[in-house]
Amino acid sequence: MKHAGRTCVRQGDHRGISEMTKIHIQPTSLFFLWIAVSIMGAQGEAIYENCLSDETLDTILALPPEKIDILAVALSMSKAVDPNVDIAVCLKNIDRLAEEVCPAVMQAATPEAKVRSLGRFLFEEKGFRPVGYFSAFQDVGLHRIYLFQPNIGNCFPLSFLYIAIGQRIGLPLSMIHATGHVMVAYDDGKAKFYIETTEEGKIYQNASDVKNRFHDQQFHNVDNRQIIAILLNNIAAKFGNEGRYDEVIRLSRKGTAIWPDLIESYWMLAEALVEFRMFDQAIEACRKAIELRPDMAEPHNRLGIVFRKKGDSEPVITEFQEALRLDPKSSRAHFNLAVIAYENGDIDEAIAGYRRAIDSEPQYAAAHNNLGYALELRGELDEAILHYRKALEIEPIYASAQQNLSRALQKNGEPQGFAADTARQTTPEERQRDAFFDAGLIMSKKGLVDQAIVAYQKALEIDPNYVNARNNLGSLYEKKGELDAAMLEFERLIEIDPNFVYGYVNLGYIHNRKADLDKAVELYEKAISLDKSFIQAYHYLADVLWKKKEYDKA
Repeated sequence: MKHAGRTCVRQGDHRGISEMTKIHIQPTSLFFLWIAVSIMGAQGEAIYENCLSDETLDTILALPPEKIDILAVALSMSKAVDPNVDIAVCLKNIDRLAEEVCPAVMQAATPEAKVRSLGRFLFEEKGFRPVGYFSAFQDVGLHRIYLFQPNIGNCFPLSFLYIAIGQRIGLPLSMIHATGHVMVAYDDGKAKFYIETTEEGKIYQNASDVKNRFHDQQFHNVDNRQIIAILLNNIAAKFGNEGRYDEVIRLSRKGTAIWPDLIESYWMLAEALVEFRMFDQAIEACRKAIELRPDMAEPHNRLGIVFRKKGDSEPVITEFQEALRLDPKSSRAHFNLAVIAYENGDIDEAIAGYRRAIDSEPQYAAAHNNLGYALELRGELDEAILHYRKALEIEPIYASAQQNLSRALQKNGEPQGFAADTARQTTPEERQRDAFFDAGLIMSKKGLVDQAIVAYQKALEIDPNYVNARNNLGSLYEKKGELDAAMLEFERLIEIDPNFVYGYVNLGYIHNRKADLDKAVELYEKAISLDKSFIQAYHYLADVLWKKKEYDKA
């Protein structure tokens, strides 16, 4: 779950070169090597213990693909990232859904009508809804939709749910994959068509007819071993967001060993290798992706990002331009070149580049946010506000866009939300404090967590009441899994400034992670009392109420 306000940015965040979409699920502890199978579910599924350990994975992968209980594996992986998952309850919920929808499906006269009955049942009767636009695998997600916490999901968990129900009621459904996306295929030997779960079950006669919004549209059927590789890629992305890059490398390499053609795992591997400054290996991983798909733009975007982090400026623009040659509508390439233009001081070109990125991908939240900030620098506040609002419409928990909008509204004479940035002071101590704070921001964006922590600590040595630095420091401790240290920082923060809304939200998030749900509810409600328009606080409060099984309140 994405966490609001983890980084308090004074100058627009100006989100940098685009990287792999982050995922947001509760983290897990270190993995142990447990017995592969423990108990059986209601339909006879094996309930595996710790499917992320090498030993358990190797045991499962030794089976023929058709003998792998992929649903049990997926739920075990969900439990590995959220220990609160009750696999048996998840399985019972799937069985219940299948039992409820079975009569309507069986009564339908044609294959298309049967599948539409399933879609109506899930999306209309049960209120499932797709989230996300650019459909990179954002979370494992299975336990959340099966337990209705809440009943939302992107392409992977929703497609998986279709297939799980289909297996129980006799629908011949399977998963198909293209880079960055999955769909469901129906094939009974006579009728064959495709189901797009991110469009509430819309049926396509050809996979290539799906809206052109993904990295590529070369869909392939996947077996259970390949689904495991996709799941490992999802979780590797999750761990990357937490700074657990050693686990990212392990899981990504495991994924590529299982499925050597899964280019998403090479991207993930490259990003983690960069964090250890293993640039040559990261470049090699990106080039492997290019070798697999020489006609695809995205691997060149990724390689450009690696070169940029290595400090090789010359090939950076070359790779982004090659991405545009292969795909003139590559929103990532337009975005990346716009960031470079901004950093070079060419605001007009940056604005043009962000507009091109948005033209190619209208739901690109970071492009709207960065475009808004560039427009704000030119004094075009009204249009900047429109783009900040659009970024938040797409990604309601986008903290930087929230802060940017608040500042722009105040500049425009419409004070709302959080207090605008305080006027910058000019004393030597304050300039030194701000220099450390800015260094913390830069190092944090580069993934240099420990160095960023030191920078924020030095800023706080100069000014212990500097709430932005304390908030960011607490967020980095949380990212490292040092929850007690994070809690102390957020508690101190709200002592310093009892009206700092993000402090309550962040502290509530820590209590949520520590399973102190009552305290988390109290803190989220406090945040809402301070700012009733703070959408993120409602979102997190609802999530905790779901966990407490207070469904009506949620």
